[in-house]
Amino acid sequence: MGFLSDKLEARKSEKFVKEMRQRASIVADAFKNIYAETNERDGHETEDSKVLAVAKANIEKFLIRVFEEETKQGKTVPVLEVSEETIRQFVWYSDFSHTFEKGINAGHLVAWAQNMNENVRAGKLVMMPGATVESSRGYRGLLHANAICQKMEWNWGSTEKSKRDYADHSLALLVGDLMAFIFDKYGLGSEAGFAGQFGSSLLNLWNISDERAKLES
Repeated sequence: MGFLSDKLEARKSEKFVKEMRQRASIVADAFKNIYAETNERDGHETEDSKVLAVAKANIEKFLIRVFEEETKQGKTVPVLEVSEETIRQFVWYSDFSHTFEKGINAGHLVAWAQNMNENVRAGKLVMMPGATVESSRGYRGLLHANAICQKMEWNWGSTEKSKRDYADHSLALLVGDLMAFIFDKYGLGSEAGFAGQFGSSLLNLWNISDERAKLES
């Protein structure tokens, strides 16, 4: 009986690992594509674009460090080369005690993505009349980023934005875009939950990071 029980548990474990790999692969591919998109959005050489470049450089340093530290890999992983294994281990090993009173959890991110997706389908996205799910993803990512900043009590709503404000909003936009993309494609399933765990860990770790603390506020 013990042998059969052990064998069943092993099969359950294999199934769980396989499912985690699939979710991590989906999120890793989406994350890399969206990260590349965000780095191509900067327009002309203005003072704002220079500040934004500094902000994004600090976010990149942060991402490379946390993927190295939180996955316990001990090696540098360029963001655009991040693997399914790195994303899976990051979600697996991230210390969720970093979720503090004013922080974000996966439930917040999934609920916002679901709500905005449903608003589009119901024709309630008033700023984009006649919008489709496909055409509105960028705008919904922006709305999601604003909701993240508000929840985290980041100062993106101020008229005088600092390097830290730009960095906060850039990371929030990256996560917001990711959640919109995953929810649009997979709905309210395990993929969205995994993306929510990944995104919330990034946001909460960024909030207490040295990279953020060193930026002008």
